[in-house]
Amino acid sequence: MLQRDPNYRPLKVGGRGLLSAVTYWLAPDHMLVVEVVGYVERYRRFRYGDIQALIIRRTRTAEILRGILTGLAVLLAILESWFVASRVGGAWDTPDTVAAALLGGLLVAALLSLIVNLVRGPTCVCHLLTAVRTHELPRLVRWRKAQAALETLRPLVESAQNGTQAVPSAAASESTLAAGALAGPGVSTTPASVSDAGSAGSMAAETPTPRPPPDV
Repeated sequence: MLQRDPNYRPLKVGGRGLLSAVTYWLAPDHMLVVEVVGYVERYRRFRYGDIQALIIRRTRTAEILRGILTGLAVLLAILESWFVASRVGGAWDTPDTVAAALLGGLLVAALLSLIVNLVRGPTCVCHLLTAVRTHELPRLVRWRKAQAALETLRPLVESAQNGTQAVPSAAASESTLAAGALAGPGVSTTPASVSDAGSAGSMAAETPTPRPPPDV
């Protein structure tokens, strides 16, 4: 339905699971997140003017998965080599052929999974901050996709909040730095008017500090 709506264009992030899928759609004034679990669809709308920050935090899931897949591939390669070497010069019956083919298939699957994990890059977790609450963005778990989403959303949020996107004051910069320090390693919160740096980025709308009236 959204594919045919001229007001929406897809944001090429998200992904699919065994029984679920998540897609992101951009409208002129909001982002729509569509979650499908089985036969149930859930829609969440985030207006660009309400978005205060997009926080991307790097995780170690990809590293852990890489270690597991590497160990599994090495183990399967050893078992396959031992099995073939133990039957060199002997007769191969049907169970031997099936066992060798099974070990070889598992080895190939482990190597392919390892390659896919390496190609997809580091993992992360993304949170979208509004004035009401912090929302975790589902299926946005790869660093490169999260950075692409950040760069796509940044001009839209800046355009919607151009009245509050002035250069942050010193007090605002200190509070932004404190928020990044509390978030833990691998996190950086950057105002929307400044390009992201380091290992993460965020878009934040800064409200100007009111000035006291002049003395009479």
